[in-house]
Amino acid sequence: MFKNRVFATVATFALAGAVIMPVGCKKKEEAAKPVEQGAVNKDQAVKPDEKAAAGAPVGAAVAAPVATDIDVAAGDGIAIWLSIKSFNGLFDAAEMLATKLGATAPGASLRGQAIAAATGVLAQAGIKDLEWLDKTKPLHVVIHDQPNPAAAPGAPPNPLEIARGVFVVLPITTKDAALAAMPTAAKDAAAEGHAAMITAPKGEKLYIDFTGSHVVITMLDKDRFAKVKGFAERIAKVDPPAALYLGVSIEDLAKTRANELQAAMAMIDGLDDKLAGGDPAKAKMNAQVLGIYSKMLKTYINDMTRLELLLNADTNNVRVEFRMQAKDGSKLGKQLASGRGRTSHDIANLLPSNSYFSVAASADPAATLEQMDEPMAMLKEILKMDPAVFEALAKDMKDMGKMQDGTSAFGIYADGSAALGGLMVGGTSDGEATVRVGKRMFGVLISAVLKMAREEQVAKGKPLSAEETEMLNLVESSLKEGKVDPILAKFNPMMEAKGVKLTASTTKDGDIACDVLDVGMDFAKMPVGKDVEQVNAIIGDRTSLAACAGKTKVAFAFGPGALEKAKAAASAKAGGLADSPAYKNATANNDGSAVIYLNPGAAMAAFKSLVPPAMNLPGDKAVVGACVNRTKSYGCALEAPLDLIMAAKALAGAASGGGPGMAPQPDPTGAAAGGAGVAPEAPAPAEVKAPEPPSAPVPVKMDRAPIKAAPAGPAGGGGRPPAAGGSR
Repeated sequence: MFKNRVFATVATFALAGAVIMPVGCKKKEEAAKPVEQGAVNKDQAVKPDEKAAAGAPVGAAVAAPVATDIDVAAGDGIAIWLSIKSFNGLFDAAEMLATKLGATAPGASLRGQAIAAATGVLAQAGIKDLEWLDKTKPLHVVIHDQPNPAAAPGAPPNPLEIARGVFVVLPITTKDAALAAMPTAAKDAAAEGHAAMITAPKGEKLYIDFTGSHVVITMLDKDRFAKVKGFAERIAKVDPPAALYLGVSIEDLAKTRANELQAAMAMIDGLDDKLAGGDPAKAKMNAQVLGIYSKMLKTYINDMTRLELLLNADTNNVRVEFRMQAKDGSKLGKQLASGRGRTSHDIANLLPSNSYFSVAASADPAATLEQMDEPMAMLKEILKMDPAVFEALAKDMKDMGKMQDGTSAFGIYADGSAALGGLMVGGTSDGEATVRVGKRMFGVLISAVLKMAREEQVAKGKPLSAEETEMLNLVESSLKEGKVDPILAKFNPMMEAKGVKLTASTTKDGDIACDVLDVGMDFAKMPVGKDVEQVNAIIGDRTSLAACAGKTKVAFAFGPGALEKAKAAASAKAGGLADSPAYKNATANNDGSAVIYLNPGAAMAAFKSLVPPAMNLPGDKAVVGACVNRTKSYGCALEAPLDLIMAAKALAGAASGGGPGMAPQPDPTGAAAGGAGVAPEAPAPAEVKAPEPPSAPVPVKMDRAPIKAAPAGPAGGGGRPPAAGGSR
């Protein structure tokens, strides 16, 4: 029975399993060097997107260094591997994080507990201590996948086959020390061709072999070592790029688990009939929608070669990262490589410096154009559009895509006294043409949506009244012509009676043309209540929508200062977000081709009138997600400051009554005093200290110098600027 082999599995995993925790870090002595070679040197000149637009071809990638990937080849059925930076480094971080977050009692030693547990398990297998393990070097756990080719299609993986494929590659002080720790092991001829062999109490066998300064332990299969020796030698040379590094060879699993994958694809293909519920119309729609996702999933499986997960933490940040690799020249490979050599820094810098949320991207727009056909076919099916109308819309969509340079950004910020303002900006070869095509597309889409609404009401037996039909016809015809005056003339009297007045206008300032819709709020005409007070706090008594087009940029903004913000962005005038201290500090390791930035402290300061005074977070700390192209992979990482996590934990505890109250903190953004919520200057990077040996029970403080990460790009582009609307 397989349960009788559990001991052998546990003994093999004991060293690695004892230290595998959902935390990670770099040792203090490792913190001073870059995570990987090839990191970006910020002093190298990178040509800004908006500056390059005037003298360089639109759409040309911004030259930027590209960081290297982990250099380890799998092959021959090597399916999964987990590398740990070092035994000591992992427990330095575990104890540091546990102490900071209050997860363990003062003085508790996770390291000591793990060593005691591992020692106890290994002792049962005849391994008497851990002194032979080099606790300062990486250790690796690997699965060699060789399933039974005669297994039935769709059959679940055989646990025994998986157990046979598990092996570990561990750093040792010396070979003699390792063998001395196994006094009862069979050696020489009795080891069945291995350096040593341990027989577990249930009769399972562990095989011990050595390669260089590492020991390789396989189990149950005496012939396994010969098959995995090559990979064991390769992985032994890998310096993991994070505290925990997990690799999955998709191309090997696609070979060894082909039957299971084919069965999974068949299940996906059959979902459309199950979800249709016997309705032919729904069946067609489901087939269309699910067909796209099914094809996408198949593309990922067929084109992807590797998936990687990296976990890291130090005294400053916690970081989670995923990376993908794909076959060169494949559909997925082209999509993932669309941002290689590009950075989103300069398009992000067009956003206001006090933005507390932003998304910025820069990628080759050709990758987006290649992916347009299937989504457009789904749109046609959903909207039930006339073929001729759809063909015209599809042409406009492709024409707009061809005008884009692949850069786009969106930000939310405090706009004067209003807590909420927003700006979208994108790069283009012809701003006016982009807006013109966008208006036409908007009119067509609105017409299709209104047509669906009418048909739905008729199907429900509740057709629209003559007055409702007249209003919808007016909206449809006006938007098709790109006009809003007829709509305002019809609806303004009704809206003014309820306290809302709309005014449309067009402005021209040099090369910048803008359409503006001003919204005036008369709160005296609105019902008194909390909802009205919140609306006043969020948008104020006067706000605007503005769409502006310049030569190389189009912008859409909302908020009291919408016209000013949209004009500045359309003229490629920097708003300063990327150069602001909080953004620079958060993205120091994450200057990718796609960056998501969230500053919760600045956001809470912006909404100060709606948030209790005691509830605030540091305004100089932000969470950032960044996607980066490396030499082989495309990866996205999420990084959060430990100080921010701890402050949020304390705030949540106080709010729920489950912890001590949180005293009001100084407002570092200045928003509480009437400022705009701009984050203050970030603290200087910590000085890198000399290496210190790890201490078991006492948390080790690790200072990390900022690491310059390579700029890169997102899958699928993300470079389409917004279609301008709300214009005359």
